[in-house]
This record gives sequence, structure tokens and C-alpha cells, in this order.
Amino acid sequence: MASELGKAMVNFIAVFHRYSGQEGDKFKLSKAELKALLNSELGGFLGDAKDPKAIDEIMKALDMDGDGQVNFQEYICTTTGLTMACFGSCTGTEEKCQKMKKVSTLTNAMVSLTEVFHKYSGKEGDKNKLSKGELKALFKAELGDMLNDPKDPAAVDKFMKELDVNKDGEVDFEEFSILFAALTMSCNEFFETKGK
Repeated sequence: MASELGKAMVNFIAVFHRYSGQEGDKFKLSKAELKALLNSELGGFLGDAKDPKAIDEIMKALDMDGDGQVNFQEYICTTTGLTMACFGSCTGTEEKCQKMKKVSTLTNAMVSLTEVFHKYSGKEGDKNKLSKGELKALFKAELGDMLNDPKDPAAVDKFMKELDVNKDGEVDFEEFSILFAALTMSCNEFFETKGK
């Protein structure tokens, strides 16, 4: 059975592809597709997604390459950013977080991402950061099938060094979310290439 982190990854990808390609490029969201995604998955989470001016502003903010569409990289960077801003403190027990899991597939994935982080953080120190040992346990349990050898100390050291942007010897939720976004982009790219 897939890990909780793997399920969250699949859900982020599935939501994007559920809406993309209905009007053209199957690997990008048009303005209408983005509007449908926002209304269904985030239900006013980003403001009034029914207001055409609001949709224009959201589209402009998400469309980093200026092509008039939202590609997967733009989508995953935005949704993981929203996850950090809105759910980063969810450990899984809060009533708000449990309610948000039931709103949509995307909000479920967003909350699941934070729950996985907090499932492993705080066992060896700061409850809002992963130590090297906690990161290793997370890799082994959640990403073992994606990594060459999650038990290899050199591999964990390399990931720790690359993830620990602020060089405090631990990985916080923001740093972890960057890894998640990169892995999700890689998985999506694999499936897009396979589907062409």
C-alpha cells in the first residue's frame, strides 16, 4: 500500500490533471480550468473565485512564465506555498484540519502533507523540525520505494545538507515542502512523459 506522503503526492497530481486539458493543452490549466479547480477544490479559499477580476489576478500571479496558462510547476509551487501558509501547523488532531480534509481532494492532500511532517517531527527535539534521524525515518517509511537506498547514511546526509537551507541542522516544514514539490514535479513529469 502507498505511503501517506505518496497518496498526497498522487492527489496533488490527480487534481491538476482532473481539470487540465479540457480546453486545449492537457498539461496546462486555462483560465476557465483554473477557475473550475479553485471553485471545486479550494471553494473561495483564495478569495472570490467567481469574480472574473479575481480570477484574472489569480491567473496573473500563478502564471510565472506569462503564457496565459498554468503549468504543473506553477500549480505545485502555489499549492505547496498555500499548504505552508495555511496548514503548516496542522498536526492532524486539530478540528480545523480534520474538517479541511473533507472539503476536497486537494485540501485533503494539503493537510496530509502537514500530518506526515508532524508524524515524524519532534521525537528528537523541536516539534516543528525534523532532525537527521527523523528525516531518515520519514524517508524510509514514506519514500522508501522512490529513493535508491533510504537506509544509506550518505544519502540521508546529502538530502539533509541540500534541504537544510538555513543550515540549522534540521529541516523545517518550509524546507520539507520544497522537497515534496520537487518530488511531485518529478513524478508528474514521469507520468506526463509516459502518457505522451
